[in-house]
Amino acid sequence: PGTPATKGNQRVNDIVFLTPDVGLATTSDGKVYRTSDGAGSWLAVSDTSRQVRKFLFRDGSNGVAVGDNGLFLATTDGGVTWNAKKLAGIGQNLQDVSCASEKVCIMATGTNQLVSTTDAGENGSLVAPSQDPLNTASFAGGTRVAALGATGATAISDDAGATFKPVGGRLAGTYSAMIAGPA
Repeated sequence: PGTPATKGNQRVNDIVFLTPDVGLATTSDGKVYRTSDGAGSWLAVSDTSRQVRKFLFRDGSNGVAVGDNGLFLATTDGGVTWNAKKLAGIGQNLQDVSCASEKVCIMATGTNQLVSTTDAGENGSLVAPSQDPLNTASFAGGTRVAALGATGATAISDDAGATFKPVGGRLAGTYSAMIAGPA
């Protein structure tokens, strides 16, 4: 039933719906698919040849997607078109993204490094807030960022990810995602 989003051995990495009808899916072969009929059919709207791992939309029009080898894509039309940003100096695989504004974002790499951008993905900076792998980072409000990862590693930033300090104790478990609560 329905139209497959991928053919072969590709896997869907992330899926997000902007409305009950409009949704997007990322795949392990570097494609972004879009549906406008509630997942009845899918159309490839971007092909990067690099794995696309995660979406983040600020509203129904403006969003970003991140992936392997520093891939940073941006859309201003609800995912109809995607523009690759340079993210100069970054070659790490990006597996999660959180943005405080249209220009300020932080990305987890699954290593002990995080990547931040303050110019909407044109340039990137590396910061290593932990000796352990960090799988996710999220803006908690304003300039506060929380990063979580393997073996409960936890670090906090109060300057939008420029610097971090470890939290006094580890959280039990390994974390791969965070969801921001109501503002």
